[in-house]
Amino acid sequence: MTTPQDLNQSIRQLLEVVRTANLDAVDNLSALQAQIDDVRGAIAPAVVDEPRMQAALSFAPGMMGPPEGAFDDPNAYFPYSPVLGALNPVSPVANFDVVDGQIRGQVTMGSVYNGPPSSVHGGMIALVLDELLGCTCLAYGVGGFTGTLNIRYQGLVPLDTPVDLHGWVEREEGRKVFAKGQIRLGDQVLTAAEGIFIRPKEGS
Repeated sequence: MTTPQDLNQSIRQLLEVVRTANLDAVDNLSALQAQIDDVRGAIAPAVVDEPRMQAALSFAPGMMGPPEGAFDDPNAYFPYSPVLGALNPVSPVANFDVVDGQIRGQVTMGSVYNGPPSSVHGGMIALVLDELLGCTCLAYGVGGFTGTLNIRYQGLVPLDTPVDLHGWVEREEGRKVFAKGQIRLGDQVLTAAEGIFIRPKEGS
């Protein structure tokens, strides 16, 4: 039986093929487009017209963050994340594991995310690191909103290659949480990030 996760994975595979194909060499694009339009039309009646969030199909009061101590599976908690989410077709579905209040993970990014030749776009790298640091704060128990994000691009992140992710909280100052993260390939740090995340005011 096909699941929503299966459907999203098929869409990811379609996007990758479309991105890397010479479409001028494909016969009958009009018929293919019509098939895609038919699929979109079949799904459209199920669209939920509500404010969006990463943790659920639509926003509901009290869903701004997990209960204390409950953030042990970021992938399950954020199924619609553009980085982690198996229910988001543009997500590379990075894997984040909580280890002693830090995040250890891995991601492989294909040609849909291409920037420099054979490498991942810098904006996509920033997105992955923003999500990594945000989830790291939640894993540490001090979730907040991104205030600043500084990134050092030290090497190209190759396409279609598993790279390792590591995020940790360095310190807290009042409502500010200082987090750091890295994208690594073996022993080489390809990208490093430092972020300041702002905890919501009490009662907000």
